[in-house]
Amino acid sequence: MVGAPDLIVLAEGLLDAPGDAVAVHGDRITAIGERASILRRRGPSTRVVDAPRGLLCAGIHDAHAHLVMTGVARLEVDLHGLGPTGVRDRLAAAAAGRAPRRWVIGRGFDPLLFPGDGVWAREILDAACPSHPVLARSHDYHSAALNSVALEQAGFLPTPPEIPGGRIERDESGAPNGLLREAAAVAAEARAGDLTEAEQAAATLAVSAELHAAGITALHDMSGSRRQGVLRALDDAGDLPLDVFATVTPNQVGDEALRRPGSRLRIIGAKAFLDGALGSRTALLLEPYEGDAAHLGIPVLPPEDVHDLVAAASAHGLAACLHAIGNGAVRLALDAITSRGDPALRHRVEHAQMVHDDDLGRFAAHGIVASVQPVHMAEDACLVPRHWGARSREAFPLRRLADAGAPLAFGSDTPIETFDVLDGIRCAVDRTGRDGSVLHPEEALTVTEALRAYTSGAAWAAGVEDELGSLREGARASLTLLSENVAARPEALADCAVAATIVGGRVVFAT
Repeated sequence: MVGAPDLIVLAEGLLDAPGDAVAVHGDRITAIGERASILRRRGPSTRVVDAPRGLLCAGIHDAHAHLVMTGVARLEVDLHGLGPTGVRDRLAAAAAGRAPRRWVIGRGFDPLLFPGDGVWAREILDAACPSHPVLARSHDYHSAALNSVALEQAGFLPTPPEIPGGRIERDESGAPNGLLREAAAVAAEARAGDLTEAEQAAATLAVSAELHAAGITALHDMSGSRRQGVLRALDDAGDLPLDVFATVTPNQVGDEALRRPGSRLRIIGAKAFLDGALGSRTALLLEPYEGDAAHLGIPVLPPEDVHDLVAAASAHGLAACLHAIGNGAVRLALDAITSRGDPALRHRVEHAQMVHDDDLGRFAAHGIVASVQPVHMAEDACLVPRHWGARSREAFPLRRLADAGAPLAFGSDTPIETFDVLDGIRCAVDRTGRDGSVLHPEEALTVTEALRAYTSGAAWAAGVEDELGSLREGARASLTLLSENVAARPEALADCAVAATIVGGRVVFAT
């Protein structure tokens, strides 16, 4: 018989469960019911956490994130909102006092910033940092700007390589102008930076406290194999602060060492990019972008390669996690999964920001997860009509996906967007951008539907619904306590905050 609980969590209500209280012993939920009944189980060392007006949920997942990158991003130079002069000055200030040849990494510049008025990215960054290699990521991480030193170290000078699925922008003479797109940007980033794995691990641990404060108990890491060494070292040392469901790159699905399960680290899929992003106008469309009749975006992989990688992942028991933002890439992802994927696996379309009407029902019909980040609407609500015109009705079709029965899992894509889950829920519910633009409000979800996509839906997507994602006796005690019962009072979402976060029975955050 289980003794007195180690922890009791009280709220006004529970998400999709009766009662208003939960008892926890060790790392398991041992009882669910009314607060008076649960409190009678309390022992002398039982901790009680109470949010009298709150809502208790199963632990929230961020179903699409980049954990190590989020920690490292805190160490990079913020370039958001800056023009060419501001970018130059901020990078120059960051380089001051830094040892020569050490990398200066920035993030957040507008991918449409260069070229501007005949001034190329390479010239501006050379002026900022003539002796340091500089790489600046665009806000969406699908474009990169490099100075001459960085282009040399990354292998793009003196002779640029041919990179399938990438684009190297050039000046009038045909030389690289410093701006790289898609696979070319990825290739450069792989050679950029000089942080050790220990420094990356420290940055990851530091940002994990912020994740806990946002109510996040589990994270689906979509970085592929590149950062797995950092995650595995943390897990092997018992320091990984939340459950991480990670991915490998497609050409490494056969690597048993990479697929090895850990304590809190599990490998669930193979991550591949099929297209780019909206802001960089590289998302792959079925019809051209507004104002450019010859431009459909950038296909990162040919269709036959996509079909083959889905089959290879399935052969090793891994779901295909396919980055697809434009409706052309979404269709390619669905075609590949339905033709070559093992139907027993939880295959996923990551982002699914633009879905053609003919493809909406295919998610439910084949059990394919629509892994969406509603918080992208904060930046994209104003960009969608500009780039996609009348097709903006296809953007973030959350209501139609839900009504069609698609499995939904919500995340943030951090560090590209904030991992504030409540911001993500607000975007799913009110579909309003930071500039006030409203994107097809008929596609809104309810607060409860959005919460399910962050909890039970995300747990199902990771294949762990038997242990996480719902409030029931015997489930792992990973819980998120909100300060307001937004399931009963959706209007309270504006004032809601995270009151407590519990990971495996341990309170890791409490107000």
